Amino acid sequence: MHTPDAAQITQTVAAMLDAPESALVVVGEPGSGKSHLLDRLRSHPSLPTVVVRANPAEAGFPVSGVSALLAELRGDHRGELVRHLDVRSDDPVGLFAAGHDLVTLLAGMRLSPTLVLLDDVDLMDEVSQSLLGTVASRLPGTNLRMVMTTTTQPAGGPFAALRTLTLAPLSRSRSHELVQGLLGDADPALVPIVAHFAGGNPKLLTEQLSLLGSDQLNGSTRLALPLRPSPTLDAVAEQRLDGLEPALRRPLAVASLAPLAHREALLSLDPKWSGALEDLVDLGLLRALGSHVVVQDPRVRTHLYWSQSGQRRRSLHAALAEAAKDEPRIAAWHLSFVDGLHLHATSLVEAAVDLAEESFVWPAVEYAERAAGVPSGAQHGEALSRLVVRLLERGETSLAGRYVRDIDLAQTGEPLNLMALRLTIELLDVRRTSDEMVNALVDAEAVDEPEAAVALLELTTMSHVERWQPGPARAQLERLEQLGAALTPEREAQVRRLADVLDALEGKDPAPGRDPDAEDPRSMPLPHLVLAGRAATLRQQHALARRLFTVALTRRRSATAVWGQLARYGQVLNETRSGHLRRGRAAIDDWEENRPWTFHGPSEEAYVRAWYAWSDGRLDRARDLIAVGLSQAQRHSAPSVHARLLSLLGATHVLEEDWDAALEVLRRAHAEGLAFRDPALLRHGADYVETCVRTGRAGEGRSVLTLLEQRVGPNPSPWSRIALARARGLLLPVPEAVPYLAKVVADASPDTSPYELGRTLTAYAERLAEGGDVDEARRIRMLADATFERSGAHAWAERLAEQLKPVARDPYVEAVAALSEEERHIVRLAMAGRRTREIAADLHLSVRSVELRLTRIYRTIGVASRAQLVAVLDGRLRTTD
Repeated sequence: MHTPDAAQITQTVAAMLDAPESALVVVGEPGSGKSHLLDRLRSHPSLPTVVVRANPAEAGFPVSGVSALLAELRGDHRGELVRHLDVRSDDPVGLFAAGHDLVTLLAGMRLSPTLVLLDDVDLMDEVSQSLLGTVASRLPGTNLRMVMTTTTQPAGGPFAALRTLTLAPLSRSRSHELVQGLLGDADPALVPIVAHFAGGNPKLLTEQLSLLGSDQLNGSTRLALPLRPSPTLDAVAEQRLDGLEPALRRPLAVASLAPLAHREALLSLDPKWSGALEDLVDLGLLRALGSHVVVQDPRVRTHLYWSQSGQRRRSLHAALAEAAKDEPRIAAWHLSFVDGLHLHATSLVEAAVDLAEESFVWPAVEYAERAAGVPSGAQHGEALSRLVVRLLERGETSLAGRYVRDIDLAQTGEPLNLMALRLTIELLDVRRTSDEMVNALVDAEAVDEPEAAVALLELTTMSHVERWQPGPARAQLERLEQLGAALTPEREAQVRRLADVLDALEGKDPAPGRDPDAEDPRSMPLPHLVLAGRAATLRQQHALARRLFTVALTRRRSATAVWGQLARYGQVLNETRSGHLRRGRAAIDDWEENRPWTFHGPSEEAYVRAWYAWSDGRLDRARDLIAVGLSQAQRHSAPSVHARLLSLLGATHVLEEDWDAALEVLRRAHAEGLAFRDPALLRHGADYVETCVRTGRAGEGRSVLTLLEQRVGPNPSPWSRIALARARGLLLPVPEAVPYLAKVVADASPDTSPYELGRTLTAYAERLAEGGDVDEARRIRMLADATFERSGAHAWAERLAEQLKPVARDPYVEAVAALSEEERHIVRLAMAGRRTREIAADLHLSVRSVELRLTRIYRTIGVASRAQLVAVLDGRLRTTD
């Protein structure tokens, strides 16, 4: 979430435009979205807008850009106004004077406030650029606001002093979101590959995908890497290469022939290139990696690679293969273009294994893509298995999944290990696993491969736990425990940890003798830390889980990278459920920034991003992501994610006070939540009860509360305790609700969710106001506002801030506050339509006593009858059914 999306950038620009007569320069490479941003700004609600797009064909005609601007501002298509400009010379003094004349001319036009959008201003003639730079820094008096786009912003250029917004490349998460939206159900491994070669450029992403065939999109045919260039890619690359001397361009072009070039092999072609290679490294076009170099920008490499003829590439491959014969993995790459791919496929995969081992992930991918699809027997399959392991160790799950599909079980002597690899990928991808196939394979191979059988059953158990499926998880765990003789002490301890996670999912306490707080996390293996952290999260021991995951994330990156990524994602799950919304967003930011292309399925990703948007108050964005996630969860059979998304959608409607929509969604979430043993998993119950109360369905709310209390049992979790208390407080009559909620708030423990505490304080303040205690209600609202701010629930804090704004005092509400508690209760019963005799029976008073109290109430409030009482207080106080 570090890279702003288009909507956030537009908001930033719009905020700047609220300042009168200001200017902004938007800088970005071709295809980065500059023109798209201007198109969005054209719909600015309060300002008329003019758009001027540079015409490169006119760049040789001085003042042509300014002439186009004046034509749009005043319809001066014949160039009458521009004739008033006297550009005496193109030296700095003459241009500065002409710029001032242009400012005077624009001020004299007496324009209404106007937004001027200048696209690709760097493609205009140089005189116009200079004049516009002068105008943009002296806009007061012109009634203009200006936004200009450019591909570069030189330090001494005409716009260098202006406020600048740089469009950064898309982050991994945003690239993934864009490509996933375009691909639909295509091979998910295409996401990181295409995004890598596009360099985070949104237009280039779409162009690259359009060049792929259907067989490449579904993964049946491998990619020819580097990918074919597109017009935008060529423009980006030429911008990077602009002004590069031929003596530097030649060795760079030769280096582009391989994903990893050998320095000595390059120098064998021309020893004079030694200095050139150093210069290219200094310019940031090459990156030195020991005895190797790589082209830094994959777009530049693609452009240079495909700009050379096939004959020249083959000739150079032959020369480089000969020069690198002492470097087998470099030679294998070049020979595959000379002798034929089928002769070197296995060597390429072996080289890919070595490259991945050394963290050269993208060179390894190119080697693997080139070798993929060439049948080479068992040796080839075993090499691919090792490559998949190396990619998994680095957390590159989707890439590992791409190559594990190329391995035939019959080609490898370790079918259980291969199945374990596939299950590991499916676990991280949250896709369905076939227990029948796993169990059949375990039955057939467990005697010969007991360790692999244990690992396989452990993975299937964890897979079901991740999907909140305790029944199938328990069945697989029992099969796992039956292999007791095959369990090493370390594995047996890990199985106990897994069983504890399953117990936590079912709402059970830790087994006797296991006290998570008593263990020293520093001495625990990484898998144990992750599993113990997940169990603590499910039991709502968020501080303990935070400590365990923090220790896990301090472990050095090693062969346990998959567990490291699970720890990082476990931290996300823990913080998003802890009620500390700010911590949740920070955990997601850290996950997005540090993860490789590991993801937990598209619906899970949509949920995480939707939660982030909801917690940050961007509710339109949250609803869009929830809609995407619901569709994906249904398509991929992820009921737990589907239910969580419905719960989040209900919370969004509650925040917006769209009670009818909230009721419909939360009913669905409640129905789906009955499939999960622990009602605290979805966190929707209190919202459902509140929605029932708001829509006049208190009876339905009581039924929901009763069912929740039965399912929670006598020992509620911290979340259940505070959430159910809020629900009870909303359903009780005011005289009972106020002291009840006061005690709940006073008894809140330090581990109480600050978000839920804020919601409970809000309900408490509302019930106080209904009872007429306006001053105390205001004090409690201020406390709720501070609690929401502490948790990072900005949208809820803003909603309370509106309620806390000074308002005119209501004499009727103040009069009700002056009544006794018994008299306020009589008022409420009267407003509910109860007759005097019924009120007397309820309060165990005589009819005459009730009549006397009503007379005093009428006098205090200033009304003459019961009808007037109801008319005056209707809408000020809420009735109860």
